[in-house]
Amino acid sequence: MVKLAGIFQVNAGNPVKLGDAENYVFEVYRDGTPYILRMTHQSHRTKDQVLAELKWIEHLQNNGSEIPKVLFSKEKNLVEIVKGSDGTEFYCCLFEKAPGVRMKATDENFDGPLFFEWGRTIGQMHKQTKSYKPEAKYKRLDWHEEELLNVQLYQSDVPEQVIRQQEIINKHLNALSVHQDNFGLIHSDIHNGNFHYHEGRIHVFDFDDCSYHWFASDLRSSVLSDVEFGT
Repeated sequence: MVKLAGIFQVNAGNPVKLGDAENYVFEVYRDGTPYILRMTHQSHRTKDQVLAELKWIEHLQNNGSEIPKVLFSKEKNLVEIVKGSDGTEFYCCLFEKAPGVRMKATDENFDGPLFFEWGRTIGQMHKQTKSYKPEAKYKRLDWHEEELLNVQLYQSDVPEQVIRQQEIINKHLNALSVHQDNFGLIHSDIHNGNFHYHEGRIHVFDFDDCSYHWFASDLRSSVLSDVEFGT
């Protein structure tokens, strides 16, 4: 952490761990200001996939979305590589911390105005992504390329009936129309744990799951996560 703190010019002492599921996420400080430091293991994403995420974030920011900025390292890089004790790589990046607070389903303001802003924010991002044309090197995965949908990796642990049902669903989805107005690069995980609410505005973060998908999928992830977890 000391080396990484020097690379991103933040304080090395007392980082606060915020998450360790798909990524290691820490709150760190520079001159008393909080930032978010994220470490992504090579087993989860490639460096180019992380860069693809960050470049899309920059596009959304440049077109008016209220998203925490990605900050450059001391060496003017968006992503820095550090090696673990086993020699494997972590792809590290630094973000501004989103203003505001996380909203819970039990909060007094978890109501109509928030839901309207939630939908407005998603719609704005979909509109902005239509003009996004990344370099081929920095293209995120299509929905069907994600690891969780590759049943071959889990075939010995997944019942045959589940595999057959997934094949039926994939066949149905692949038959749907795909065009600029219904399909593109989306966040894929805009639940209430992945944004802060501040002065009537939503500030979205955690774009790690962004992929090419039907726009409607962003609504699905928003609604289902609230119904399932209620947090």
